[in-house]
Amino acid sequence: MTKLSKSQRQLLALLAIFLLPPSAAYVAWKYVGEHGVAATTNNGQFISPARPLQYDVLGEKAEPLKGRWTYVVLAPQGCEKQCQDQLYLTRQLRIAINKDFERVRRVVFEPSGTLSDDLKAEHQDLLTLGALPEAYQAAFQGDKFNHAGEQIFLIDPLGNLMMYYDLSVNFRGMLKDLQKLLKISQVG
Repeated sequence: MTKLSKSQRQLLALLAIFLLPPSAAYVAWKYVGEHGVAATTNNGQFISPARPLQYDVLGEKAEPLKGRWTYVVLAPQGCEKQCQDQLYLTRQLRIAINKDFERVRRVVFEPSGTLSDDLKAEHQDLLTLGALPEAYQAAFQGDKFNHAGEQIFLIDPLGNLMMYYDLSVNFRGMLKDLQKLLKISQVG
């Protein structure tokens, strides 16, 4: 076996330095990428395609929602324990985003259109609307979600229903999603 000279070793080292990154990238793309392509970092479930909601159905009550990220809680049977937990969670999310507080709104669709005095006092920033309008019911119905109050929905600033969260999702996951959306959003 012949011994390599110093200049030959340097040439091989230089080649290795330039060939290693593309080789590693190719291996990562070819073998690791196949398993990670479908993986996402969001904690909620995207509604694809996003479903546009016509705010004019709500009239003047929709004005505070336009151009804002909006969490929607559905309470078709009135605001009982599950609804109250959802309202608490969305309020805490809104508080947790601190400086972007004004970019996020919350709305509850509740058949009577009113909440108890205790809930009103706890959720002063909450917009309370009556029953979910018929024009919206198809948008809030899908394979894995419905308008029975079992999910929290997120509407983008352009008025598109774009994501939902099951009740099992944790606070930190929802907060991470919201922070990412607020960071990359050019509107709202």
